[in-house]
Amino acid sequence: MSIETLDDVAFDKKGTPEELLQLKYHGEPANLTDKSPDIWKTFRIWAEAFLNNEIEDDTSLYLITTELVQEDSLAYFLSLDDSKRDIGKALKNNRKNYIE
Repeated sequence: MSIETLDDVAFDKKGTPEELLQLKYHGEPANLTDKSPDIWKTFRIWAEAFLNNEIEDDTSLYLITTELVQEDSLAYFLSLDDSKRDIGKALKNNRKNYIE
């Protein structure tokens, strides 16, 4: 386990990260939306780590936040909850928001 290396918290096996946790605390109630800086900063960190060969494509990536996830948002569709998770809808939402 490491703290503040590749991510806020990383769990590794033999030096290779298996899980990366990005932790976000907010004192005021808020919603995690498609336009939230927290989600895009987290994705940037993970993408850069992948492009720099610091993590592998089977590394588990988690965003842990005190914010509530907005229904039908990118974060909602990337949930660990199988009843919500839909990678196709997450990609579709991302494209729609990017074009707007």
